[in-house]
Amino acid sequence: MKILALTFGDMSCASTYYRVGQYVDRLRKDGIECDLVYGSPRNIPPAKPLSEYDVVLVQKKLFPCRIVRFLRRHSKRLVFDLDDATWHPQGHKHSFFTRWRAARRLKAIVKAADACLAPNIYILDHLKSLGGDVHQVPMAISAQDWLPKQKVNGAKVRLGWSGAPSNLSYLESLELMLAEILRQYPESELVVLCGKPPVFQTKIPFTHIPWAPGCEANVVPSFDIGLLPLPFDHFSQGKSPIKALQYLAAGLPIIASPLAGTLEIAQKSPSFLLAKSLEEWNKHLSVLISSSSARQDSGNLSRVHFEDHYSAEVVYPLWKSHLFA
Repeated sequence: MKILALTFGDMSCASTYYRVGQYVDRLRKDGIECDLVYGSPRNIPPAKPLSEYDVVLVQKKLFPCRIVRFLRRHSKRLVFDLDDATWHPQGHKHSFFTRWRAARRLKAIVKAADACLAPNIYILDHLKSLGGDVHQVPMAISAQDWLPKQKVNGAKVRLGWSGAPSNLSYLESLELMLAEILRQYPESELVVLCGKPPVFQTKIPFTHIPWAPGCEANVVPSFDIGLLPLPFDHFSQGKSPIKALQYLAAGLPIIASPLAGTLEIAQKSPSFLLAKSLEEWNKHLSVLISSSSARQDSGNLSRVHFEDHYSAEVVYPLWKSHLFA
């Protein structure tokens, strides 16, 4: 059997890696070939080669409607995967034409696909409203690659944030609260894993660990508490943050902004503490910094929850079943 995946990016793109790329070796072990092709219209094979694939998977790409019609006409089975609320702008306003075009393209692929895959209820419900046959497949990471590390007794309590430079503003929005916490609890420290350091207006002490490919599985488990602030906007409502899964896999207690996609993960795990305001962030951090047993108990629950629901080992069979159903 053969799959053609028309991807949103290459393997350095988190969305492409976690929704498709990490499963390619597993497919091969199951005797299934998977060709990953960057989803540019010029990279789509002609009709005859395309029709030889058992499944064509479109990963988050919103192709022009003529391309969607071509894919539908020549694909034995067409599957669409969407892991972001792409019908909402991210970080900036879209023109009326851009919004209209994106909505038109999204509706076209959803209605054309034999199946649509979504990581959370927020995205799933929207795709259903467009007429799609939608199935929930959670975000996942490998339990074999992510192992919790033993914390060092007597060391400072590490408040950890991991993310891309474009998302540093989420952490920076907690600046005043973090400054107060670090003053109040000198036994704590802020650790930032990112391609560049945050820019705080006040002199907050922090340790910056420069990001390098594949480093997360070694660095994040050294945190003691995982920080997951997000902006309260429509796009972020649809996020099922990989960061949340990394914190779970690392066996961390987690403090997070209560947005739809994140909230769905949090409601199933007692290791999440939700914070709507800076006061709630301060309260939760104070409890966790002050109690090593609370951190340990919560972290143990995180790891169990991850292994049961969000490990690639558990999610892969579900993902594969919807590709060929």
